[in-house]
Amino acid sequence: MLKLIKWNSIDFGRKYLWLFIGMAASLLLAVLPENSKGSINGTMALLSAVLGIVLFQAGIAIAMTYCFRWLEKDSSLLELSLPASAWQTLLGKLVVSLAVNGLSCLFMLQLFLFIGKYSGGSIQLLNLDNLRGIPGLLLFFMTIDCTVLFSFLVTKSLRLKRGVASTVTCLLSLIILGAIIAVMISLMTAAGVLTLPTFSSQGVLKIGGTLEILSTTIPLCVLLSTIVLEYIASGLLLNRR
Repeated sequence: MLKLIKWNSIDFGRKYLWLFIGMAASLLLAVLPENSKGSINGTMALLSAVLGIVLFQAGIAIAMTYCFRWLEKDSSLLELSLPASAWQTLLGKLVVSLAVNGLSCLFMLQLFLFIGKYSGGSIQLLNLDNLRGIPGLLLFFMTIDCTVLFSFLVTKSLRLKRGVASTVTCLLSLIILGAIIAVMISLMTAAGVLTLPTFSSQGVLKIGGTLEILSTTIPLCVLLSTIVLEYIASGLLLNRR
């Protein structure tokens, strides 16, 4: 298992070295300018922010496609012939995707902390307070990755043409993700931790509800269950190929 993760990590690093170089360049652009209001400093900060946003989105997108694009290549036959189960092969891909998602989130947070020096006056590094929202984000992105992987394998099993298969994969992914959101909203509403927005007679939007422990526990349980079920189902579908 560790060898699979190591090989996948090296393979990813070779293919997408530009992504890591771009992240380093973006951070460098943000941290180099002095704390002043000069036009050059402002331009470098703007370039750093724009480049950072593009690279963050690219990292998330690449992590998602990395989970299933390898199945479209001839080398997939070689990978599937290795003495490893389908679940181990998929897990090796998902671990790398999770790491890339985590790196992208950490990069974006650190970038904005660097850019924030123009208002705070000093360079700040990531601390534990900044990292509180990372686990939830990673769980959310992993749910999307597993959903797209599962949808791709379902579509692949139908042996559709490539153009049609891509459309069906997107539609199926959107339907599943929509169903996940609907289930979370229903469970949270039933538990009394979510009240849907209502309009008063004056036409003012009022949002009710309370922040209880279940308001985070229910979504976490739904997302974790979805990830596990889609991972198991994806392994079964891959075994049938």
